[in-house]
Amino acid sequence: MAIVWQDTLLSMAFGRNPSSHEMYHETDLPPLGRHGSEPVGLTYRQAMNWICHASMKYFVVPASPPESAIYNDIFRTFAEIQASCAKHMRERSECQSLLEVQEHYSFILHRNFGISYLCRPILSRQGRQKMNQQDASDILSRVLDALKQSATAFISLRSISNYSTRSWAFLHNSLCSALMLGFIEQTKGLEETKDIQTQLIASLEASQELKRRSLSNAYPKALCALKAQRKLADESNLTKTTGPGEAAPETLSAPSPSIENANFKATYLSSFDMDEWVRSVDFGSYSPLEAYDFIMSDQFAPGSLF
Repeated sequence: MAIVWQDTLLSMAFGRNPSSHEMYHETDLPPLGRHGSEPVGLTYRQAMNWICHASMKYFVVPASPPESAIYNDIFRTFAEIQASCAKHMRERSECQSLLEVQEHYSFILHRNFGISYLCRPILSRQGRQKMNQQDASDILSRVLDALKQSATAFISLRSISNYSTRSWAFLHNSLCSALMLGFIEQTKGLEETKDIQTQLIASLEASQELKRRSLSNAYPKALCALKAQRKLADESNLTKTTGPGEAAPETLSAPSPSIENANFKATYLSSFDMDEWVRSVDFGSYSPLEAYDFIMSDQFAPGSLF
């Protein structure tokens, strides 16, 4: 199970199909549902194994964007896993120890990242072409909520333990969730998003993993982009509050790298260049998903044979 668990997390990070798919069968897992009036009470490890199984089931990229029924099936599956968990996994008030609190927030983080990752196609224009506007809006709303919950669960974990910043999976899932929130039109300027960005930046800047550069180049780059998003959100608010006849403070401009330039090494963006790049992205031409993929490209660490 541990091999499958790691393979699933790595597959989501690097955007490749899991290699252990044929090793994993639902018969290896405890049943979901209830015993009488009570949930079966999955442990943290059992719940994570179910998340891995569900992720593998829906992971394979379809030849065409999924229809709304597929998204709803994903939501139902993850909701059933949550409803089958032990009490402390479902309710913070049921936690009786520090370990149970950690498991509670860890489950929230991974469950919601799984939902948001599997539903990523909804963030592209092509991904919404097979559904009506109401269905697309409802699905997008649930994905945005999943992104928020994933990022805030990391912040809650960080407040009680340093473990979350020493775990590659926790760092990846939370940083990617916050980064996506900063690219999506419906969330990028919200106070809630800015608060998530501020707290996450503080946590990640204190992370020894990022300081030691033991992670791939994509993560320092993503943190740089997150800082740029936070800064530009304040600039946007300042522009909105500038009175009639008043000029907003000038912002410096510089040539910006292009998403279309495949030869551009985004790894080497300075913080100034990143500010300019985030400011210049034309979301009329590019989707939040394309901007996110551009930032998270080059995920392999120097010298890595993975």
